[in-house]
Amino acid sequence: MKPVIEITSTDIEEFKGVSKKTGNDYHIRNQTAYFFSGGAKYPTPMKLTLNDGQSAYAPGKYHLADNSISVDRNGRLSLYNLALVPVPAAAAASPAKSA
Repeated sequence: MKPVIEITSTDIEEFKGVSKKTGNDYHIRNQTAYFFSGGAKYPTPMKLTLNDGQSAYAPGKYHLADNSISVDRNGRLSLYNLALVPVPAAAAASPAKSA
């Protein structure tokens, strides 16, 4: 079973400023989500970083898009360009099962 990420709100936290290290402006937009992994009793709260101009994800259950997972140049599993795809309605309605 694929891990599930649940969004419960479209609220976005925004952080803007100027980097003390580089002097460049930054703008970070995060949305709160909950990560359900196989066998865990409760979900783990997490932050999704949204791209510039990207709308907040609508409330619902999601899987990671296949192209969000890759192997980096050091041979390590990596999340890159994180994107979510909605869980089909029938699967979202059934309770999560332990692996």
